[in-house]
Amino acid sequence: MLVYTVLILGTQLPVLDGDQNMTLEFIALTGLLDTALVALLIRVFLMLSGETSRDVFLGLRPLKGEILRGLIAIPFMIGGVNLLMWLLRILVPSTHTVAKNPYEQFMHNPIDATILMITVVIAGGIREELQRAFILHRFEQRLGGIRIGLTIFTVIFGVLHYAQGVDAALTVGLLGLCWGLMYYWRRSAVAGMVSHAGFNSSQILMTFFGR
Repeated sequence: MLVYTVLILGTQLPVLDGDQNMTLEFIALTGLLDTALVALLIRVFLMLSGETSRDVFLGLRPLKGEILRGLIAIPFMIGGVNLLMWLLRILVPSTHTVAKNPYEQFMHNPIDATILMITVVIAGGIREELQRAFILHRFEQRLGGIRIGLTIFTVIFGVLHYAQGVDAALTVGLLGLCWGLMYYWRRSAVAGMVSHAGFNSSQILMTFFGR
């Protein structure tokens, strides 16, 4: 909200297009600045508690192994999401409340699709997994346990994607649970970042080429 307010009041960046939808430029810049702000705040909070980013986000796992796990997880997540979305539309069609992917309006050409892909990789794959790992870490330390944190953050993560449809919110909520479990089991955010970024990129590519 702070980033939104600063950009709206402090810049002349166009916020809405002719159809009263947010412009790609505004969404991209907001996502990048928000990522930087979140990363800075997390860094400050960790310093205040005498911790390092490496301990919280990398842990003791070899980096290459975590990257490989993240890459291997991508096709399974894509397949699982497609299967779940198909089952929801067959068994509970009322959950399909949004007919058109909201991101499709930004994919007029390859340049727009590339900008959007970079945005979802940074603001999604990196920022959201930094948030998830930090929140789970704090819940484990002093807020009632990592399982409670995982449950709460999974629900919030799904609800935040409600604009894409009820079926998308349910599916994305389960994806968030998977990424949370990756951190829970590995105590490293790397595999989650890689798989999250790869999944988001695949969705942009499939939507763009499927138009």
